[in-house]
Amino acid sequence: MKKFLILFVLIILAGCRPSNDADLNTAAKVYVENIVIDEKYPFKEDTVKILRGEVFKKYNLTEDNYKKIFDGILTDKDKWDYFFAAAGKYLDTLKAKELLK
Repeated sequence: MKKFLILFVLIILAGCRPSNDADLNTAAKVYVENIVIDEKYPFKEDTVKILRGEVFKKYNLTEDNYKKIFDGILTDKDKWDYFFAAAGKYLDTLKAKELLK
């Protein structure tokens, strides 16, 4: 019974952390796109809410899952650094695409 309980707790804890770099990359893209939305529509709360919902849908991620991923990196410096490096790269990609238009 104890083994089952320990296994159950480990499974639950593992589910609260990003499972791989792909999760962090996705969360970084959501983070960047949400910041861009906030910057473009600073006083339009309804618009921001709708557009953020579209971002989460685009990446097949719920806001709760996003928060869990983000919370999972807060205490892990390596994941934190990776997340913000990925966010920076994605932002640079968006800037480059914008210049091409």
